[in-house]
Amino acid sequence: MTVALGRVLVPLVLCVVTLGVFARLQDFGPEGAVRAFHQALAVGDLRRIDELTVEGAREPWASWYVQTVGPLVRESDFVRVELQERVPRRALVLSTLGRGGWRLSTLWEVALLGGRWRVQMVRVLPPYNLRSAPYPVW
Repeated sequence: MTVALGRVLVPLVLCVVTLGVFARLQDFGPEGAVRAFHQALAVGDLRRIDELTVEGAREPWASWYVQTVGPLVRESDFVRVELQERVPRRALVLSTLGRGGWRLSTLWEVALLGGRWRVQMVRVLPPYNLRSAPYPVW
């Protein structure tokens, strides 16, 4: 009985530890910054946006993203974040929002500043409707 319990318990503990490590690590790196940025947009948390962006929450871009992208994040069934390319202090991260049949993908530039990855709000490659943006784009 003890041997059978050991055969089940050891793999179960390893499984739980592995899942816990991977769940925790999703919040680190450039992908974690973009994921946290989307979460902050969804609830309009300007303090968190200030921590997660190069430009900061006082920039007109921050309120524009909260008003424009925040509702899209809230209405999405999922937000998928994938690293596309990374060099030592910069990365490109693709985020995809989806619900039902629609998908919206955006390529974000993320920079490592002061030991933390930060989203560059003005360096996004759209599909977002940038005509309503606070500054001219490109």
